[in-house]
Amino acid sequence: MTADTGSAPGALRTQLVFLLLALSLTSVGLAQGVGNRPLVISGSNWITDAPTHLAGKAGYFGADAGPEIRVELADSGKQSLDRLLAGEADFALMAAVPLAMELLRLEKEPALRAGRPLVLASIGLSNSTHHVIADAARGIEQPGDLDGHAIGLLVGSSAHYGWDRFADYHQISPDSVRLVNTSPERLAEALSEGRVDAVVTWTPYSERIMTQLQSDGRRFPLDAMDSVSWLLVSTRSTIDNHPDEVRRVLQGYARAIEMLQSEPDRAVEMLGQPPGWSEHGRVAWKLALDWPSLFNVEDKMGWGAGLLGVERPRLSPAAFIAREPLERYRPGAVTLPIWLGDGDGSK
Repeated sequence: MTADTGSAPGALRTQLVFLLLALSLTSVGLAQGVGNRPLVISGSNWITDAPTHLAGKAGYFGADAGPEIRVELADSGKQSLDRLLAGEADFALMAAVPLAMELLRLEKEPALRAGRPLVLASIGLSNSTHHVIADAARGIEQPGDLDGHAIGLLVGSSAHYGWDRFADYHQISPDSVRLVNTSPERLAEALSEGRVDAVVTWTPYSERIMTQLQSDGRRFPLDAMDSVSWLLVSTRSTIDNHPDEVRRVLQGYARAIEMLQSEPDRAVEMLGQPPGWSEHGRVAWKLALDWPSLFNVEDKMGWGAGLLGVERPRLSPAAFIAREPLERYRPGAVTLPIWLGDGDGSK
């Protein structure tokens, strides 16, 4: 079900506040252990998440080496974060936007900061797999035609950030469009039923919607608007209580990325031609903690603070990056200066 955010900035801000409150309710799950269930990695069908699928299919997370580590799929990185906060997943893959929004929320909830999500690594970077897709039957042939129309997107996601940059670049006034908060898997339905006139989404949803629209589909790429780091995120509890499993996860990603780079044909065969594979040429898979990872989170926190109308917090990178696991396993992959991790990470 879609939720109309309204055209006024105040209405959108109210919608975001409710989303952040909902996240606070799920955070209680962090106090619970994994119990008897396997450790869960919550991934997605986005092409940049191919290493998660490949490592799972190839057994690279080491099913015989200890507790089972299982891959489960979510509709978005935002949903994966929700699962992590609810204690339903132990690792989650996401873009920087949902992480940044959660960090902003925690600035208002000091008692919950012990459960703050922490970036273990980036596994990929892409600037070519997000799109604005419009229906030409609604009179939209070019970006400027989007004025006065309803735009479907997932509020608080990388698509939301991309839309803001796209609208600013094409001088589309925020007051001239109506944003409709819609989960990625419901965008095609919202478009076909006329609830929205255009959508903002990513591969593989982009390809499915273009197929649905056929000759009426108009796709405007967001490749000049943002480079999206795909982040592997966990919690301090998992890092401290399951160090061997954290190492197995990082090793699994390293092996999967090596196959994608050196044996792409074998990787595609194992993945079964994953959705959106045609876009893979502009995805850079790399296991790292580097400047793009840090910049992505910092940039999105600034954007999110503007949306919420709050002051941007001055957080130390140690507040949201856990460098020690990757540094132990693959020190060359951590290129952030050591001084960025100084302090207790509270600010």
